[in-house]
Amino acid sequence: MVWEKLKIILSIIIDIFISLCEIPFLIFKTNKNVSTPVRFKSQQQHKLDITQIATKIRSITNHNPSVQIVMDRKSGEGHSTRSTAYKDGKYRINISSLNSIIEINQHEEYAEVEALVTFEELCRTTIKYGLLPAVVPEFKSITIGGAIQGLGIESTSWKYGTFDKTVIEATLITGHGDILYASEVPDLWKNLPGSNGTIALIVAARIRLVQATEWIHLRYVFYPNLLNFLNDIEKKISIQTNTGWIGDNQVIDAIHFCGKNQAMNGIVA
Repeated sequence: MVWEKLKIILSIIIDIFISLCEIPFLIFKTNKNVSTPVRFKSQQQHKLDITQIATKIRSITNHNPSVQIVMDRKSGEGHSTRSTAYKDGKYRINISSLNSIIEINQHEEYAEVEALVTFEELCRTTIKYGLLPAVVPEFKSITIGGAIQGLGIESTSWKYGTFDKTVIEATLITGHGDILYASEVPDLWKNLPGSNGTIALIVAARIRLVQATEWIHLRYVFYPNLLNFLNDIEKKISIQTNTGWIGDNQVIDAIHFCGKNQAMNGIVA
């Protein structure tokens, strides 16, 4: 009897001790989760900022035509696991000023944003107007420029394609310091998504927005094997009909299960 009471007391003491140890972590975690304030900028200020960056690039390339230019971003500032050692000895261009939203056009359903605006910041702003980007990557800290330069293929939409396909217009700076619009150089723009900054620098983009809904309806469909899933998806998407299970749904996701239990193997979409 005494031992049972002692175990209860010890258990309570241990729980209190663990809770006290977790307090600093919870405080730190709470601070880390505080959302970054959304920044806004006028079109005039944006033009001044990109002109300053373009002038720096033009100046360094005129002085040294063979210079290699890289973005001045350190490890941990993006989502790349690649070492930044390749930037050593190269000219680093700082674009940290390009972190603001320029315009949200509710009537024409587009947003004009600078390259370093994150999707969290953009979505937090557009949702106030009942709008969202047509394609949203899964990591909230991915930037607009990063989703274009890095392609973001893991977040491809069956309806809209990759994020770059939702770009209406983009502002670019070339390696010679020229400011161009994507519509002016279609061949360059065609090859830019997924180029990881090797073709031109993206400084701003006008992206398509779509109507957001307060609720979504999820439906789960089980496929016993990959072939059945691919055949059905290809057929339904190719005809884009509202009679299939895809219907007018905005999002399709699938998880492939494979394990010892054969009854559970397959794909849930």
